Amino acid sequence: MSDLPFVSYSMSGPQIQKVLDIYNELKKNYSATFDSDYSCDLQPFPTFETNKIEDSGPFLKISNSRWFFHLGFFMITYHVLVARSSSSNFTEFQTWAILDLKKDYGHILIKPETMLDKVHELINPIEMDFVDDPEFSRKFYVLAEDKTRAGLYLTSNFRNLIMKLLTSEFIIEILGNRLIIGNKRSMEIESAMEFAGFLNQLSAIL
Repeated sequence: MSDLPFVSYSMSGPQIQKVLDIYNELKKNYSATFDSDYSCDLQPFPTFETNKIEDSGPFLKISNSRWFFHLGFFMITYHVLVARSSSSNFTEFQTWAILDLKKDYGHILIKPETMLDKVHELINPIEMDFVDDPEFSRKFYVLAEDKTRAGLYLTSNFRNLIMKLLTSEFIIEILGNRLIIGNKRSMEIESAMEFAGFLNQLSAIL
C-alpha cells in the first residue's frame, strides 16, 4: 500500500488494513491521529517476560477534553510448545492501549480471576482483596507490590470501570507511571474499541 499515514514496519497487507479499519472506527467516536513521535516499550512489563517484542508501532493518539492515551500495534513472538520435546516460535501483531499516568503507582496487575488463580491463592495468598468490594474481589485477580499505594489508586470509580468491561479476556498492568490494557490476542476491532473506551473513561477520573 502507498501513501499510508504511518510506517508499516513488518506488517502484511491484511495487517495494515486491520490497523486502518481500527483507525477508521475510532474516528467515529474520538479525536484520533497517528503519532509518529510517540514510543512505548512493552518488554519491561512482566506480562511479556516470556515473549519477545519484535517491533512497536504504529501508534494512534486518542485525545479528549481531559487527557490523551495511545493505541499501539506490537509485533510479538511467542515460544510455543508443539510436542513433548519440540517447540516453535509464533509471531503476531497485537493491539495494546497505553495511558501515561501523572503519578508513579509501582507495579499492579489486574485480570479476570481463573480457577488456577484461586488454587494458587490457597497455596500462596498474595492476591490483593477489597473488603468493601467483594464482587470485584471475586471476579478479578489483583497483584500489587505496594498494596497501600495500589489501594489509593484502585478507587471504587476505577473498579467500576473494570467491572463494566464486556470482554472476558484482558490484562491491565501498571508499571511506574504507565498503564497498559490488552488481551494477548491478534488485532481485533472490537477489543481495540473496548480498550479505547475504557481508557477514555479512566482518563476522565484520574
